[in-house]
Amino acid sequence: MVPMNNHENRYFRTTRARQTGTHVTTAHADDLGLDRGVSEYDGMETTRWYNACEEHGSIVGHATLSLAKTFASVPAEWCEECREMVAAR
Repeated sequence: MVPMNNHENRYFRTTRARQTGTHVTTAHADDLGLDRGVSEYDGMETTRWYNACEEHGSIVGHATLSLAKTFASVPAEWCEECREMVAAR
């Protein structure tokens, strides 16, 4: 994915996940052109960071960068096609 806005101080990285061999991008919602999730309960932002599986187009949102970095290494947890690849082994 190409960042929508080039924010030098924000994290934007594409890595290869060992679990599946697929490429996963971890970035801020604004840089991917995605909406930030907002809680219906209190109006607080709940999703600022996303992982995107580059091969399959799946995305998943996270409240923190730390969570997004953690889930980048295990795309089979959130990408259906990656999950099927791992199960077929």
